[in-house]
Amino acid sequence: MAVFPPEKIISEFIPYIQKIIPTEEDEVLLAISEELPHFKTYLDGKQMTAVLPLFQLLLGCEETVVRESTVEGLRKLVPSLTDEQVQKDLIPMVLNISNMEAFQWKVSSCYLIRICYPKAGKEKERLVNLYSKLCDDDTPIIKRTAAKEFGPLCLIIEKDIVKSEMLNYYKKFMNESDTVRVTILPAIVQLSKILQDSESQKSHMQNINSASLDKSWRVRNELANLYPQFIDYYTNNSNVDLVQPICTLMKDSETEVKASALKALNAVINKLPSDKVTSQIVPTLRGLNNESNKDTKSNIGLLFGPISRIIGYTGFNANLGTMMDTLMKDENAEVRLGVAKSMYDIFVSSDGSLLSSINSFLGTMQKDVQYRIRECVYETLAKLGVKYGLEVFKNNIEGLFFNYLTDNVASVRDIGIKSLSLLIPQFGVSWVTSGLIPKLQSHLSTPKISYLNRMCMIHSVCVCAEYLDPKQNAEFVVPILNKGLKDKIPNVKFYTIKLIEKLLKNLDSSSKSKLEGTIKGLTSDEDPDVKYFATKFFETSK
Repeated sequence: MAVFPPEKIISEFIPYIQKIIPTEEDEVLLAISEELPHFKTYLDGKQMTAVLPLFQLLLGCEETVVRESTVEGLRKLVPSLTDEQVQKDLIPMVLNISNMEAFQWKVSSCYLIRICYPKAGKEKERLVNLYSKLCDDDTPIIKRTAAKEFGPLCLIIEKDIVKSEMLNYYKKFMNESDTVRVTILPAIVQLSKILQDSESQKSHMQNINSASLDKSWRVRNELANLYPQFIDYYTNNSNVDLVQPICTLMKDSETEVKASALKALNAVINKLPSDKVTSQIVPTLRGLNNESNKDTKSNIGLLFGPISRIIGYTGFNANLGTMMDTLMKDENAEVRLGVAKSMYDIFVSSDGSLLSSINSFLGTMQKDVQYRIRECVYETLAKLGVKYGLEVFKNNIEGLFFNYLTDNVASVRDIGIKSLSLLIPQFGVSWVTSGLIPKLQSHLSTPKISYLNRMCMIHSVCVCAEYLDPKQNAEFVVPILNKGLKDKIPNVKFYTIKLIEKLLKNLDSSSKSKLEGTIKGLTSDEDPDVKYFATKFFETSK
C-alpha cells in the first residue's frame, strides 16, 4: 500500500478491499480488520473517512472476533478524526448499522457509542437515544452488550444524564435474566465513582444491598468479588452502612458466595470503621463457627490477624479465640495455613503478652506435617524477633527459630536462611559472632546429622559472612567452610564450593589462599561433580 499515492488508495485500493470482503474467509477478514487503522499512515486526516465503508462491512461480520477487532480498530482511528468528521461521517454510520436487521450490526453499534461520544458534540443526544433503544431490544445478546457497556459509558456521559436517564436502565437491567444482572453488576464500581454526593451514595447503596439479596447466587457472588473495588468511594460517608452488604454475603446459603465475601473482606477490612468491625463483622464470623467448607474456613483464618489488630487481643480472644483454636486443629492444611498467616498480627495485637505462650501456638504449628505452615511459622518467628528485639528473641523465640536447621524440607530450611537477613541487621554483628555462629557450629557438630542439614548450616554461616569484615570472616567463617570442603559427602563439598564463589569479595587474601588450597585438592576428587565444580571455581575466579 505504501507504493500507492493517497488518491489511488481511495479510488482503487479501498474499492478492491470493499469488493472482496463479502466473499473472504474469517481469517482474512480478521487480518483486514487489524490493518485498517494503519490507513492513517498513508492518508491525511481529511481522507480518513474514505476507510469507513470497510469498517462498516466488517462490523456486520458473523464472526465475533472479527467484529471485536474492527471495533478496536475504530477505537484507535477515532483520535485522528476531527469532531466534524465524527459527527458527519462516523455517527451516521453507527446509526445506520443500528437499524439493520441482523443482531451483529446492533451489537457493534452499541460498542461504538462510547467511542463516538467524546467527539459527538450536538449529536450526543442521538447517541443516548440509540443506547436507550438498544437497551429496550428483546434480543438477549444485544441486551447483554448494552448491559456490558453501561458502566464504561456512564464514565464519559454527563453526570446529570447519568442521574436522570442512565440509572433507570440500571434498574431495568437488574430486573432482567440472571445473565444480564451479572453483566450489569460491575457498573456498580463506575456508578460509585460518579455518584459522590451523600444522597446519591445513600440511594446507590440501596441498590448494592438489593444485589446482596438477589435470588441468583451468581449475582451475589459477583457482588462479593466487586466489593473491594467500590468500597473506597463510601468510606467518607458516615450515613452509608458499608458493612451490611458484606455481612449479608458472609451469611449466604451458597458456599461459593460466602468464600468470595470473606476473601473480599480480607482485602478491605482495614478500611472499615472499627466500631462496625466489632458490632457487625465479629458477630457474623462467630455465626460461621460450624462452617464445614475448607475455603470458607481458610478465609476466616486469614481474617483473624487484621481483626485482632483492629479490636485488640482481649476482644479478639473473647469473641473468636475458641474458633481460632478449633481452626488451628482443623484436618485441612489450607485452613490451618490461614490461621498460621494471621499469627504475627495476633501476637502483635497482644502487646507481647502472648510471647510467654509462644510454644503452645507456634511450637505446635512448627510440627505440622504441611511444610507451607512451617514456612509461615519461621517467617512469623523472624518478624517477631525484629519487632521485639534481641532479648525477647533470646528468651522466647530463639529455641523455636533454629529448628529450621533440621527441617526435612528444603524450602522450609531456605525460609530460615533468608530470615537471617532480617535478624542480623537488627541484632548486630556482636550477636552473629557471639551467639549465631557458635550455635551453628554446635548444630554442625551434632553426631549423625543429615548432610542436607549440614548444607543448610553452612549456607547460614555464609549469610553471616556478608555482614562481617574480612578479619571476622577469617576467624569465624573460614574454618566452617573448610570443614564443609572436607565433608565425606560429595554434595556438601561441591555445595560449599558454590557458596564460596559468592563470598570471595568478603574475604582477605589469606582466607582466600586457605580455601583455594583446599579446593585445589578437590580438582582431582574421585566424585565427578566435586571435581567439576572445583575445576570450574578456578576458571570463574580468574
